[in-house]
Amino acid sequence: MRLTDKDLYSLCKIAEGAATAAGEYIQSQFDQHYQKKQKIGSDSIASQIVTEVDYKAQEIILQQLNDSVKQYDLGLLTEEAQDDASRLEKDYFWCIDPMDGTLAFTEGRSGYAVSIALLSKSGDPLIGVVYLPNLDDIYTSIKGKGLHLNNEEFKRKSVETDLLHVYMDISLQSAPYFDFLEKEFQKWAGEKKKTLRTKRVMGRKKRYRRIAFRFGLLLQIS
Repeated sequence: MRLTDKDLYSLCKIAEGAATAAGEYIQSQFDQHYQKKQKIGSDSIASQIVTEVDYKAQEIILQQLNDSVKQYDLGLLTEEAQDDASRLEKDYFWCIDPMDGTLAFTEGRSGYAVSIALLSKSGDPLIGVVYLPNLDDIYTSIKGKGLHLNNEEFKRKSVETDLLHVYMDISLQSAPYFDFLEKEFQKWAGEKKKTLRTKRVMGRKKRYRRIAFRFGLLLQIS
Protein backbone atom coordinates (compact mmCIF):
# COMPACT_ATOMS: atom_id res chain seq x y z
CA MET A 1 0.00 0.00 0.00
CA ARG A 2 1.30 3.44 -0.91
CA LEU A 3 0.23 6.40 1.21
CA THR A 4 -0.93 9.49 -0.71
CA ASP A 5 -0.42 13.11 0.35
CA LYS A 6 -4.05 13.11 1.51
CA ASP A 7 -3.37 10.02 3.62
CA LEU A 8 -0.29 11.60 5.19
CA TYR A 9 -2.20 14.78 6.02
CA SER A 10 -4.98 12.76 7.69
CA LEU A 11 -2.49 10.64 9.61
CA CYS A 12 -0.60 13.74 10.76
CA LYS A 13 -3.81 15.19 12.17
CA ILE A 14 -4.50 11.92 13.97
CA ALA A 15 -0.99 11.95 15.45
CA GLU A 16 -1.44 15.58 16.53
CA GLY A 17 -4.61 14.65 18.40
CA ALA A 18 -2.95 11.65 20.03
CA ALA A 19 0.12 13.64 21.10
CA THR A 20 -2.00 16.46 22.50
CA ALA A 21 -4.29 14.12 24.46
CA ALA A 22 -1.33 12.27 25.95
CA GLY A 23 0.49 15.51 26.68
CA GLU A 24 -2.46 17.02 28.49
CA TYR A 25 -2.63 13.95 30.69
CA ILE A 26 1.13 14.09 31.35
CA GLN A 27 0.95 17.75 32.36
CA SER A 28 -1.98 17.03 34.71
CA GLN A 29 0.33 14.63 36.58
CA PHE A 30 3.34 16.97 36.76
CA ASP A 31 3.08 17.75 40.48
CA GLN A 32 1.17 14.62 41.47
CA HIS A 33 2.30 11.39 43.13
CA TYR A 34 3.01 8.52 40.73
CA GLN A 35 4.91 5.25 40.74
CA LYS A 36 8.44 5.02 39.32
CA LYS A 37 10.26 1.94 38.09
CA GLN A 38 13.71 1.05 36.79
CA LYS A 39 14.15 -0.49 33.36
CA ILE A 40 16.51 -3.42 33.03
CA GLY A 41 19.29 -3.28 30.44
CA SER A 42 19.27 0.46 29.80
CA ASP A 43 22.65 2.15 29.51
CA SER A 44 21.99 5.54 31.15
CA ILE A 45 20.09 7.00 34.09
CA ALA A 46 17.75 8.84 31.75
CA SER A 47 16.81 5.66 29.89
CA GLN A 48 16.46 3.55 33.03
CA ILE A 49 13.55 5.39 34.60
CA VAL A 50 9.91 4.85 33.68
CA THR A 51 6.70 5.86 35.46
CA GLU A 52 3.06 4.91 35.44
CA VAL A 53 2.52 8.23 33.63
CA ASP A 54 4.55 6.92 30.68
CA TYR A 55 2.40 3.80 30.47
CA LYS A 56 -0.88 5.71 30.71
CA ALA A 57 0.25 8.24 28.11
CA GLN A 58 1.17 5.38 25.79
CA GLU A 59 -2.26 3.83 26.35
CA ILE A 60 -3.92 7.12 25.39
CA ILE A 61 -1.84 7.37 22.21
CA LEU A 62 -2.55 3.80 21.15
CA GLN A 63 -6.27 4.31 21.68
CA GLN A 64 -6.13 7.36 19.41
CA LEU A 65 -4.04 5.61 16.73
CA ASN A 66 -5.86 2.28 16.80
CA ASP A 67 -8.28 3.04 13.95
CA SER A 68 -5.47 4.27 11.70
CA VAL A 69 -3.47 1.11 12.37
CA LYS A 70 -6.40 -0.98 11.13
CA GLN A 71 -7.39 1.29 8.24
CA TYR A 72 -3.90 1.67 6.78
CA ASP A 73 -2.45 -1.66 7.97
CA LEU A 74 0.32 0.02 9.98
CA GLY A 75 2.91 -1.49 12.30
CA LEU A 76 3.81 -0.23 15.75
CA LEU A 77 7.02 0.43 17.65
CA THR A 78 6.53 1.91 21.11
CA GLU A 79 8.97 2.87 23.83
CA GLU A 80 7.18 1.18 26.71
CA ALA A 81 6.11 -2.08 25.07
CA GLN A 82 7.86 -5.10 23.63
CA ASP A 83 8.79 -4.87 19.95
CA ASP A 84 6.30 -7.10 18.09
CA ALA A 85 8.35 -6.86 14.86
CA SER A 86 5.35 -5.51 12.93
CA ARG A 87 7.59 -2.67 11.75
CA LEU A 88 9.54 -5.26 9.77
CA GLU A 89 6.43 -6.64 8.09
CA LYS A 90 4.26 -3.61 7.33
CA ASP A 91 4.97 -0.95 4.70
CA TYR A 92 4.69 1.80 7.34
CA PHE A 93 4.73 1.93 11.13
CA TRP A 94 4.06 4.34 13.97
CA CYS A 95 7.09 5.01 16.19
CA ILE A 96 6.02 6.30 19.60
CA ASP A 97 7.72 7.65 22.69
CA PRO A 98 4.85 8.62 25.01
CA MET A 99 7.14 10.73 27.19
CA ASP A 100 10.56 11.49 25.80
CA GLY A 101 12.43 12.98 28.75
CA THR A 102 10.95 11.07 31.68
CA LEU A 103 13.90 11.96 33.90
CA ALA A 104 13.27 15.68 33.44
CA PHE A 105 9.59 15.14 34.23
CA THR A 106 10.36 13.29 37.48
CA GLU A 107 12.81 16.03 38.48
CA GLY A 108 10.12 18.67 38.04
CA ARG A 109 11.77 20.53 35.18
CA SER A 110 11.14 21.12 31.50
CA GLY A 111 12.68 18.94 28.82
CA TYR A 112 9.98 16.31 28.24
CA ALA A 113 7.76 15.81 25.21
CA VAL A 114 5.43 13.43 23.43
CA SER A 115 7.05 12.18 20.23
CA ILE A 116 5.20 10.36 17.43
CA ALA A 117 6.52 9.58 13.98
CA LEU A 118 5.35 7.59 10.98
CA LEU A 119 8.14 5.78 9.15
CA SER A 120 8.37 3.54 6.12
CA LYS A 121 9.62 -0.02 6.50
CA SER A 122 13.04 1.16 5.31
CA GLY A 123 13.18 3.69 8.16
CA ASP A 124 12.46 6.89 6.20
CA PRO A 125 10.45 9.38 8.32
CA LEU A 126 7.24 10.61 6.68
CA ILE A 127 5.47 12.34 9.58
CA GLY A 128 6.86 13.84 12.75
CA VAL A 129 4.92 15.25 15.71
CA VAL A 130 6.50 16.64 18.89
CA TYR A 131 4.27 18.09 21.61
CA LEU A 132 5.73 20.00 24.57
CA PRO A 133 3.06 19.75 27.28
CA ASN A 134 4.42 22.41 29.63
CA LEU A 135 4.54 24.99 26.81
CA ASP A 136 1.45 23.74 24.94
CA ASP A 137 3.49 23.87 21.73
CA ILE A 138 3.17 21.29 18.98
CA TYR A 139 5.67 20.89 16.14
CA THR A 140 4.53 18.93 13.10
CA SER A 141 6.02 17.98 9.77
CA ILE A 142 5.00 15.95 6.72
CA LYS A 143 7.79 14.95 4.37
CA GLY A 144 8.40 17.68 1.83
CA LYS A 145 5.78 20.02 3.35
CA GLY A 146 7.90 22.03 5.75
CA LEU A 147 7.83 22.41 9.53
CA HIS A 148 4.90 23.89 11.45
CA LEU A 149 4.54 25.20 14.99
CA ASN A 150 0.98 25.30 16.34
CA ASN A 151 -0.34 24.95 12.76
CA GLU A 152 1.63 27.96 11.54
CA GLU A 153 4.60 27.68 9.21
CA PHE A 154 7.79 27.66 11.26
CA LYS A 155 10.23 30.33 10.14
CA ARG A 156 13.70 30.62 11.57
CA LYS A 157 14.95 34.11 12.21
CA SER A 158 17.67 35.19 9.81
CA VAL A 159 20.58 36.71 11.72
CA GLU A 160 23.59 38.02 9.84
CA THR A 161 26.66 37.23 11.90
CA ASP A 162 30.13 35.75 11.50
CA LEU A 163 29.66 33.72 14.67
CA LEU A 164 28.32 30.16 14.66
CA HIS A 165 27.06 29.20 18.13
CA VAL A 166 26.96 25.51 19.02
CA TYR A 167 25.29 24.52 22.31
CA MET A 168 26.15 21.14 23.76
CA ASP A 169 25.51 19.24 26.95
CA ILE A 170 28.62 19.03 29.11
CA SER A 171 28.48 15.23 29.06
CA LEU A 172 29.04 15.27 25.30
CA GLN A 173 32.73 15.96 25.94
CA SER A 174 33.15 12.44 27.28
CA ALA A 175 31.60 10.80 24.22
CA PRO A 176 34.06 8.80 22.09
CA TYR A 177 33.09 10.75 18.97
CA PHE A 178 33.43 14.23 20.53
CA ASP A 179 36.83 15.10 19.02
CA PHE A 180 35.69 14.05 15.56
CA LEU A 181 32.46 16.03 15.94
CA GLU A 182 34.29 19.16 17.05
CA LYS A 183 36.73 18.93 14.12
CA GLU A 184 33.87 18.53 11.67
CA PHE A 185 32.13 21.59 13.12
CA GLN A 186 35.37 23.58 12.82
CA LYS A 187 35.77 22.42 9.23
CA TRP A 188 32.19 23.34 8.36
CA ALA A 189 32.52 26.75 10.03
CA GLY A 190 35.68 27.41 8.01
CA GLU A 191 33.90 26.59 4.78
CA LYS A 192 31.14 29.03 5.73
CA LYS A 193 33.74 31.64 6.76
CA LYS A 194 32.36 31.79 10.27
CA THR A 195 33.95 31.67 13.71
CA LEU A 196 32.84 28.69 15.75
CA ARG A 197 31.89 29.38 19.36
CA THR A 198 30.92 26.39 21.48
CA LYS A 199 28.95 26.74 24.70
CA ARG A 200 28.81 23.85 27.12
CA VAL A 201 25.67 23.79 29.20
CA MET A 202 24.54 21.65 32.10
CA GLY A 203 21.74 21.32 34.62
CA ARG A 204 18.37 22.44 33.25
CA LYS A 205 19.87 23.29 29.90
CA LYS A 206 20.41 19.60 29.21
CA ARG A 207 17.00 19.77 27.60
CA TYR A 208 18.56 21.39 24.51
CA ARG A 209 20.29 18.14 23.56
CA ARG A 210 17.08 16.14 23.65
CA ILE A 211 15.00 18.82 21.95
CA ALA A 212 17.65 19.24 19.25
CA PHE A 213 17.37 15.54 18.45
CA ARG A 214 13.59 15.72 18.15
CA PHE A 215 13.70 18.82 15.97
CA GLY A 216 16.45 17.26 13.87
CA LEU A 217 14.00 14.51 12.95
CA LEU A 218 11.33 17.06 12.05
CA LEU A 219 13.74 19.08 9.90
CA GLN A 220 14.84 15.91 8.14
CA ILE A 221 11.22 15.19 7.25
CA SER A 222 10.43 18.75 6.16
